[in-house]
Amino acid sequence: MGAKRRLREYIYHLLVAIDQLFNAITGGAADETLSSRTYRGARLAQQPKTRWKIL
Repeated sequence: MGAKRRLREYIYHLLVAIDQLFNAITGGAADETLSSRTYRGARLAQQPKTRWKIL
């Protein structure tokens, strides 16, 4: 595996970890990304809250 690919994967995993951390800080599950939480809040809820529609 080349150094560029390893760096790219490292950056990708770092960004996902930051996304998960932000989601956990704002009250979501620790291993879920904010975009996943937004989708569930906007599409899968019976009566979605306005904040999920905006995001």
